[in-house]
Amino acid sequence: MSVSAVVPPRPAGGTGPRVLSLDWGPNGTNGLSLLTANKGETVRFASSEGPLQITFLSPFGDDTITVTDAEDRTFTQGGIYPFRCTINGEPRLGGVVDIKPHP
Repeated sequence: MSVSAVVPPRPAGGTGPRVLSLDWGPNGTNGLSLLTANKGETVRFASSEGPLQITFLSPFGDDTITVTDAEDRTFTQGGIYPFRCTINGEPRLGGVVDIKPHP
């Protein structure tokens, strides 16, 4: 079973961040996730399994910025950004965020 990326619409009234949820199957199998968002959109990463931490990677695999599930972030640049993540302090495979439009 792979990860499911649930991307609900913005809350009623258009306020608040859109939640990008990373949840794994009942057997805990890691899976790769593709999330999509729009340039200028504010999001919050979350997981129903516990505290989540996302670390975006450079093209060389180096860590660039880490975002927790307590932070709202606004995407300012379009492109495809790989990330790895931990849930409850345990490493998970991660995935990519595709922010449109691309430059």
